[in-house]
Formats: sequence, C-alpha cells, structure tokens
Amino acid sequence: THKRLYKVSGCSFFKSAMKNIEFDRYLIYAMERVIVISPAEDLSVQYIFQFHQNEITCLEVSSQGSFIASIDRTSNPKIILWNPQSFQVLKEIQTYHDESVLFLKLSDDESKILTISSGTEWFIQISSSTNESTDLFKKGINDKVVSIKFDNFYRFFILTYNYLVKYEIQNIELVSSMYPLHKSELKNSCPVDFFFLEK
Repeated sequence: THKRLYKVSGCSFFKSAMKNIEFDRYLIYAMERVIVISPAEDLSVQYIFQFHQNEITCLEVSSQGSFIASIDRTSNPKIILWNPQSFQVLKEIQTYHDESVLFLKLSDDESKILTISSGTEWFIQISSSTNESTDLFKKGINDKVVSIKFDNFYRFFILTYNYLVKYEIQNIELVSSMYPLHKSELKNSCPVDFFFLEK
C-alpha cells in the first residue's frame, strides 16, 4: 500500500477496464509524481502508477475507461496515455505549452485531447490520441478559466470569470466565439461551473 499522502491534484471515478480484478468501480487520484487507483469498495487496496518525473497537474479517464491521460508540471510537458489494466504507457504526446498545463480534457469519442496552459494569455492545444495528426493551437483571452466541456468531438466550451467561449474545430483551425456572462450585482462574483441540459 502507498502510505505517504500528498495534496490531491485530481480525482475521478471510472468503470474499470481491468478484467482480472474483481471490483467494478475505482477511484483514481494523483499525489505529487504518482497516480493511485483504488477500488471504491476497498480503499486500502492501492495500485500505483509511477512514470512522471514531476508533480502531476492533470489527469483524465477516457469515456470507456480504456486509457488514462496525465501530464506533469514541467517547461516542456508531455501527455502520457497509459493502460489502467497493465499500467503500460501507450503513447507519449509532446505539447507545445510554455507554461504548466492547468486543464486536460478528453472528447467523448476518446479521439481528441484538449490541454490549456495559462500565462499572460491561456494557450490551447488539441492533440490526437489515435494518430500523429497535426495539432491545433489557439491563444485565449487574459481571463481565468473556470471549467471546460466538450459538446462533441469538434466543439467545446470554456467558461471563464467573465465569458463563455465556444470553440469549433473547422478543417485545421480552431474558431472561437465569445459571449459575456451575465454579471451579478455582487462585486467580484465569478461562475462556478456549467453543464449541458438535454430536452
């Protein structure tokens, strides 16, 4: 078991792809340079993934639980895709962020990976999890990011303190549209999160 606990960087439930383990639901979280997977029914059982050389800033589980994406704090960050069943690295994807990546999001079809770093302006990169296709880049506005959601494999939304920004992947470009948020009468108010509501 892994005893030394550091601050938790990210946490997510996923349906296990581990065929030889008796549990169905697992908790995954990052602590400094390691990622821990524990059965939700028995948190004393811990499977450790140790590959990163620096503090992990983001991790995300694919929609089918077939792979996990993680990235650490470095000036030249790589996205690591790895198998939660074998703990083997499937792919390393070089990013072009100058700052540490603060957000990592996977599309529902598992084909695209969105990463955002924040300096004076945030920088967006869209990478492919399946091939070596050309990455897409876009600079954002100088406003703090609150939340990110993929609507489908070619469109996603970013909620900031002051805007809701829609991005669409058109051919080989990211096209953005910005919409100011309704501002509360309370000073320094900021949004918490956003969700899609189906009819």
